Amino acid sequence: MNKKESLFLQELQYIRQLAQEAAKKNPHLANFLAEGASDPDIERVMQSFALLFSRLREKIEDEFPELTSGMLAHIWPYAMCPVPPTSIVQFSPKGTHHLSAMTLPEGAPVFAGEGEEEVSFETCCPLHIEPLAVIDRQLNATPEYSEITLTLQCSENTSEWRSQPLHFFLGSDRLQAAELALWLDFNLCDVFLRTQDKTITLDDSYPVPALWGTARQVAILPVMKTSPYSILQLMTEYYYLPHVHDFVVIDIKKDRRLVELNADRTFELIFRFDGHLMLNDISQTFLLDCVPVRHLEPMSAKISVNSEANHYQIPLDSTKQLFKLNHLYTSTEPEQERGQPYRYLPIEKFSQTARFLPDAEFLYYYQLRTECDMSQRTLQHLHFFDCNGQPADNLPPQTIFCQFTGYQTRASNLGIGEINLPGEYASGLKVSNITPVSSACHSTMTEDQIGRSAWSIISFFSVSPWIAFQTHSLKELIKLFDFSPDQSLSKRIQEHIDGIVQLDNIPIDRLDKGVPVRGHQLVLTLNPDCYANQGEMHQFSLVVSRLMRLFISMRTFVMMKVIDGQTGKVLWNFQHMMFGLRPDM
Repeated sequence: MNKKESLFLQELQYIRQLAQEAAKKNPHLANFLAEGASDPDIERVMQSFALLFSRLREKIEDEFPELTSGMLAHIWPYAMCPVPPTSIVQFSPKGTHHLSAMTLPEGAPVFAGEGEEEVSFETCCPLHIEPLAVIDRQLNATPEYSEITLTLQCSENTSEWRSQPLHFFLGSDRLQAAELALWLDFNLCDVFLRTQDKTITLDDSYPVPALWGTARQVAILPVMKTSPYSILQLMTEYYYLPHVHDFVVIDIKKDRRLVELNADRTFELIFRFDGHLMLNDISQTFLLDCVPVRHLEPMSAKISVNSEANHYQIPLDSTKQLFKLNHLYTSTEPEQERGQPYRYLPIEKFSQTARFLPDAEFLYYYQLRTECDMSQRTLQHLHFFDCNGQPADNLPPQTIFCQFTGYQTRASNLGIGEINLPGEYASGLKVSNITPVSSACHSTMTEDQIGRSAWSIISFFSVSPWIAFQTHSLKELIKLFDFSPDQSLSKRIQEHIDGIVQLDNIPIDRLDKGVPVRGHQLVLTLNPDCYANQGEMHQFSLVVSRLMRLFISMRTFVMMKVIDGQTGKVLWNFQHMMFGLRPDM
């Protein structure tokens, strides 16, 4: 239930209470107004007035969106954007045709469907493809230790492979991928390279999970503006874009620049773990040549404006949604030699001196506001302001064209294997999505949810670490990301919040390159019963530890220790010094 619907129901209940009081004072009206009366005309009148008063009350309590929207867009632009559909695709050679090493650039297109049914996706980061394939995976587990053996085969006719970083996708099973990432991070003892009957220990080639901030931990959404608050996108992606960070990077160049191959052009990578790794099937893990893709495409719409109104709804087809408004421009009438030089700029570019500009008469500012009506439809409205910052009541009658980036809602209905058409950069390759396309949803800052205040969000972003590093504050931070219409996902987020038993902050000092620096040792106590497995709890802890950098300055660091709330045992100790993101001034 959003805020509009809640206000409507409150006003309707109040009007019904007034009707019951009126029925008691006027018995001859009891058949129409008393509780239980079912006159449809009276009911429609009550609902109409409830709707009118709820809209009036909403305007009184709207907390000045003309201010908060601009501030949020300046602080964290993605707060105002929905989450578009994404998936993971895997590239492979066509038939028996093998290619040499190649790199697909960021933004390489892939498609689902053809003709009018075509839906385009683009890669979120560059993908380097080596002439390698994982042809076998073996798991050998004992009570003392476990080993995963990957057999890789080179498709080129060569006796040696020049090593390059290998980006492995840990699989489409979210919980299994999380468990593998945990064991690779904390339980890995040794990494071996076996070839030509020789086993070589790789001391400097330990895999690094993407959530630690490796090259694979990329900006899934197009970069708009980098700010300290961009790290918040990590939590959004963790919950709403599944699998995009389930990657590990293994680089054996430091140990072996050239790998001598067996007679069948194979070699083996062996990961030895301390303990018993309990996984039933690893045949769909450690996948090569995988990359996240997103569905965003350029779109446009036109609006006819005049002096009678200062805000207009952007007309969007029901199958399309706006992700980011890029530009507004006007058209020139065919009968005119020149059009008037009207300019429309985003409200973020407004200044108090705008009225002194030479073209102030033809200068207007616009602000995009997103809201949901009571039927949960998303509406996009453009509000116009003049050079004095006042609502523009003198807009010239003309047609304005909106250029924006958007997505098609039907993209979220695509299943596994339906993204199967490579684009221009992937000639000689075939492609297929190995995970379902994620559901698109609207951002936390644009939903009219009950109890969510834009002012409280803005003030929360400016608190000191002594306030942010508290149990209640951490729970409130994660609660900001619970904006999904999917009840199962919302339940999962709430379980993660309930699993936070306590957060303690201990001031510490360390030496960084011989210079003493101040920092914070965070002790996070979690209840394991609130997480699906240890892997999920580890991923959640790692995301939280990286988010905590938001509240400290660049000259200060944070470290985190995670404790089992049931046994008191230290589960993981993130000893890496993560420096803050806030500028000193």
